[in-house]
Amino acid sequence: MTLGLLVYKIKSWLLYYWRASTKFNIQSPFFTEFVREVMDVDKEYYIFDQIEQSRKKLLLDNTDIPRVDFGAGSQKFRKKENVLIKDIAANSLSSKKQCRMLFNLVIWHKPKTIIELGTSLGISTTYLAAGSKNIMMTGFEGNPFIAEKASGVLNENGIKHVNIVTGPFIETLPLLLKTNPKIDLAYIDGHHEEMATLSYFEMILPYLSDQSIIIFDDIYWSQGMENAWKKICNHKSVSATFDCFDMGIVFMRPGLTKENITYIPYRFKPWKTGLFGR
Repeated sequence: MTLGLLVYKIKSWLLYYWRASTKFNIQSPFFTEFVREVMDVDKEYYIFDQIEQSRKKLLLDNTDIPRVDFGAGSQKFRKKENVLIKDIAANSLSSKKQCRMLFNLVIWHKPKTIIELGTSLGISTTYLAAGSKNIMMTGFEGNPFIAEKASGVLNENGIKHVNIVTGPFIETLPLLLKTNPKIDLAYIDGHHEEMATLSYFEMILPYLSDQSIIIFDDIYWSQGMENAWKKICNHKSVSATFDCFDMGIVFMRPGLTKENITYIPYRFKPWKTGLFGR
């Protein structure tokens, strides 16, 4: 990480922290329920331990594969022709905290169709798919060698209802959208660049259901990603947005008040009780 990027990350975090509110400051009944059922749930399901065992195996996997990157992948790998699976696992996978939120979201939202741009080694994919067996899910991964590993992770966790598509998103996504039912949940975790992120958003927009949720990972990855997030928040088709720093969550639900909630768990701001409007 360059010094300039490090300074940007620190500045972004401090600004986020300054404006973030806890659950006690949220007025909307919809978002109060969302925080209670999705963000504020620490319940552990049996499948979590099983998936985390798969993560541990990946973190010890010395398999050397060719680097195939169609977007803005990890900066540590940009100059390498080959990369170890364990290094990808250490640097590119969603954390357990993030994955728990994805799982909770599926249980709460009950989507029938899910797409994930940036399946990587399949850990987040498995958490999403484990939330319900009654969904049709497609994961997109640019690197066929990584996609093969992801398929293995899904299989060892008994997940059979996910189809993984390999190749550049710009080519594979339009083909899927033309044949897929309306999308209820989209997780965008690949090609972390401003124009690419906006392009994928515009691409899937006509195919979203009126209750759709879109999750953008790493919205503070760079100034470009932050710019993309701000433009998406202000898009006329977006009903409301939820910023929890690691991820930005977009709600297309009609009837919601147009707002952008910046959320932080109460333990990080225990004085934010909502009393006297603070």
